[in-house]
Amino acid sequence: MAESEEDATRAFRDLVNMNAAALRRWLDTEESRSVGMTHEGEHEAVGHQSGRRILAILEGEEAEEAFLHKVVGYVRRHLAQRPDGEIEHTRWRYSLMNWGHDPMQDSDTQSEAHAAQDAAEQGDETAMQDTQQDDGATREEPAPRRRATRTRRAAPEADGAEAAPRKPRARRAAA
Repeated sequence: MAESEEDATRAFRDLVNMNAAALRRWLDTEESRSVGMTHEGEHEAVGHQSGRRILAILEGEEAEEAFLHKVVGYVRRHLAQRPDGEIEHTRWRYSLMNWGHDPMQDSDTQSEAHAAQDAAEQGDETAMQDTQQDDGATREEPAPRRRATRTRRAAPEADGAEAAPRKPRARRAAA
């Protein structure tokens, strides 16, 4: 089912988490120009071109619904392909940033240093003060990630007793 223009605009605003100033600075870096696919005969990667178009939208230019869908689709697909381990200096992150999404700003990966930098970029002085305070006050810890539920096979034995041996599963005879 296709998203309506209103839904596409909302999804775009949710997924594009870089402000115009941060995206403009990013697009000027060598890292930004080092990733992405470049069509034959062109000098700029598709993602970098899209980043410039996203920047124009963030600065108030009218957006075409088809382009909003393209951005939302790209960001969602690439977020689903998140690599294991540290992502800060990966081509995966750089590519997403060309499309206006910095995965380091996601709540599960954002470091305190990035939070302070983002707050400064957006002029949020109170958030900046909160992240720089080191007066020994207790800070709210992020909620722990949920673990996968255990299967019956991995269930712990009660009170240290050994589990009863498992019966082999009956096999069906071929007809």
